[in-house]
Amino acid sequence: MTGAVWTIGAFRKEKEARNFKGTLLGIVVSFFVLVLFAFLLNIAENYYYFKYETSKKEVNSAQNNAVSGSSDGFISFNRIFGIKTAQAATYARADYNATLILRSSPNLTLLPGEEVIYKLGFKNTGKAPWYNTGANFISIYTYGPKYRQSAFQGSGWYKNVQPAKLDQSSVFPGSLGFIEFKLKAPEKEGNYTETFYLAAEDKAWIEGGEFSIPITVAKKEISISNQNISNQPAQIINDQLSIINQGQSSDTQLIPTTNSNFQTSLLLKSHTEIQAKAGELISLRFGYKNTGTVGWDMEGLIIPDEELLADGNSIFYNPTWTSGHQPVVAGTSRTEPGQLAFLDFKLQVPEQAGQYTAKFKLVANYDKEVDGGYVEIPIYVTDEAMSVDTSGRIVNQINMQEPEIEIGLDFITTNSESVELTADKNFILQDGSGATLGNFSANEPVNISYNFSTKIFKIINARLNFSASGELHFTGLQSDIVFTVLSMSRPTDYGWNDNKYRDGIILRQAKNTGRLWIINKLPVEHYLWGIAETSNLSHINYIKSIIVASRTYALYHYELNTKYSGYFHMRATTADQLYRGYNSEVRRPRVKQAAQETAGQVITYQGDIVVTPYFGHSDGRTRSWSQVWGGSDKSWLVPVSVPSDAGKEMFGHGVGMSALGAYHNAEIDGWDHVKILKHYYTGVEVSKVY
Repeated sequence: MTGAVWTIGAFRKEKEARNFKGTLLGIVVSFFVLVLFAFLLNIAENYYYFKYETSKKEVNSAQNNAVSGSSDGFISFNRIFGIKTAQAATYARADYNATLILRSSPNLTLLPGEEVIYKLGFKNTGKAPWYNTGANFISIYTYGPKYRQSAFQGSGWYKNVQPAKLDQSSVFPGSLGFIEFKLKAPEKEGNYTETFYLAAEDKAWIEGGEFSIPITVAKKEISISNQNISNQPAQIINDQLSIINQGQSSDTQLIPTTNSNFQTSLLLKSHTEIQAKAGELISLRFGYKNTGTVGWDMEGLIIPDEELLADGNSIFYNPTWTSGHQPVVAGTSRTEPGQLAFLDFKLQVPEQAGQYTAKFKLVANYDKEVDGGYVEIPIYVTDEAMSVDTSGRIVNQINMQEPEIEIGLDFITTNSESVELTADKNFILQDGSGATLGNFSANEPVNISYNFSTKIFKIINARLNFSASGELHFTGLQSDIVFTVLSMSRPTDYGWNDNKYRDGIILRQAKNTGRLWIINKLPVEHYLWGIAETSNLSHINYIKSIIVASRTYALYHYELNTKYSGYFHMRATTADQLYRGYNSEVRRPRVKQAAQETAGQVITYQGDIVVTPYFGHSDGRTRSWSQVWGGSDKSWLVPVSVPSDAGKEMFGHGVGMSALGAYHNAEIDGWDHVKILKHYYTGVEVSKVY
C-alpha cells in the first residue's frame, strides 16, 4: 500500500515537473517572439523614417545614427525595449546648424519688474539631431559676452546663464525645435539689448543660433498697447496658416465686448487679406478661443445682414456653404470655456475685378452672436490680363563688364594698431598709382602700421622694411588668390575665423572719419560667393532669389558710390549685406552654386538697375518705400500680399522681399526665383546684364 502511494506521488511530481518545464518553455518562446516582433517593428519604423522623412530634407547619411538611437547605426537593445539612454556624441561641431524661423516678437517694451514668456522656433538645418537630454543637449546661453549674468533673468531659468533647454525630447534635421523661457524687466528704465546663443552642450555654439532682443523698459505711465504682442508665443507657420497661440491679431476688427456669456478671441486667421483672380476659390481657416463662461454646442459663421444681396445670398457664396448667408457650421463636440474651435470654409471671389471686403460673425448654439467673433478681410480681385508676368523670362537689357567692388571689412584708428596679412599664392604690394612697392611669396606674412599724424605707412617683414604714403593695394600675381588678414578677429562659434578674402586687399584712410579701412576688392561674382544671408540647406530657388537681390543691391551701390562717401561701396556687415568671405564660400557651396547659375542676373525697372531691399518677414503684407523711409514712392516697391506671413509681427523694415515669404514660396509653393522676385518687386524684369 505504501509502495502504491509512493508511485502515485512520484507520478504526480513528474507530471508537475513536465508541466513546469512546458510553462517555462512557453514563457521563453513568448519572450523571443516578443523580441522578434519589437525588432521587426523597429526596422519598419526606421524604414518609414528614411523613406518618407529624410527624402524630403537636404541631409546626408550621417542622420542614420540619429534615427537608430545608437552610434553605429544599428538598432540597439535599449531602443527595442524603450530604455532611454544618453545620446552618443557622434557629430562634429560643423554638423550643428540652425535657422531662426519664429520668435514671439523682434523687440519688447516692458514695465519695470514685468515678466513675460518668450518663445523661439529654430529649424534644425544641420546634420546632427537635437536632444534635450544627454551629453550634448540643446539649450540657449546668454551671449555678448557669453556666460553673462542677464539683467532680465526670469523665473524658471535652467541656470543663471542658461535660460532654457529645448522643449522637445528630439528634433531631427529639417524639423522645428522650440525653446521657451521668461524674461523679467529690471527696475531701471532704459533701452537694452539681450543677446543669446543656441548651443549643443560641450560640443558647439550652433551656427545661425545667435539672436538679440531689443528691450525697452518704459515708465509705468506710458502707453503699453503692444504688451499683448510681447507676451505672444512664437507665431507658427503651418502650411498656409499663421497660428497665434495667445493674444489678439493686431488687424482684427472686433465688436465691443459686452457682459454676454458668449465671448471669444480670434487666435487664428489664415489670411489678413486676399489677392486673387476673378472667380478664384480660396480656402480659409479661423481659430477661436472660447473666452466666455458657457460652452458652445454648435458654432458657425454668418454674413451680416447688411452685406447680403437682394436674394439673401453673399457675393462670396459657393456651393460648399451651409446656406447662402452661412459659410460653415461645426459642432461635433462641445467647445468648453478656454478651448479652441476651428472653422474651415471656402470663399469664391467675385467675377468682376475690384476691391471688396468679406465680413463674418461668429455664432454659437445656432443663433447666439459671440462677442469678439467679428472678422473683416480685404479682397483684391484682378482680371486675368492684370496678373503679373511671372513666366520666368530673363531678358538681356544692359551690356556691361562685370565690375570689381570694394567692401569695407574692418578698420583701425590708433598708431598702436597694425594690420598683418599674407596670401596662399605669391602677391605684390602697389601704391594707389599702380607702382609696385614690394613682392611677397606665398604664405609670407607682412605687417603694416600707420601713423595717423604723418599719414605714413610702415611695411615690415623678415626681408623688407620701408615706408609709403597714400593707399596700399595688395594683389595676386596669379588668379584665384586668397588673402588672410592675420590681425583680424572675425570668429564664428564653430571653429572658424572669417578673415580670408579673395583677390585683393586695400588699406585706405577715410578722411571723413579718420579710420584706416581694410577693404576687400574683388569681382562682384566672387563677392556673392561669400554672401552669408541664407543657410546652405535652404531651397535653391530661395537662395537664388537672395543672390539676385544681393547682386542688384551691390551693383546699385557700385553705380551710385555715395553711401560711404566713395571710400568703398558697401560694408561686410548687415549694415548692407552680411559677407563672410572665402570661409563662407567653403561652408555654403550651394550659395556659390546659386550665384554661378544666375551669374549676371539683376532686377531692373524700365531698363535701370534699382535698389532692392529685403527683410526678415512681414505681417502679411509688405510696405512701400515712402511708408517706411518717406520721400517719393518707388514704383517697384509697393505693398504686396504675403499670405504665409499673415498673423506675424513685422520683422525688419518691411520694404521689398520678405525673406521668410520667399522661403515659403520656394519650399512650399514651388516658385522659381524669377517668379519670387517678380512678386515682391512690382513691374520689374530679371535681366542678364553681363
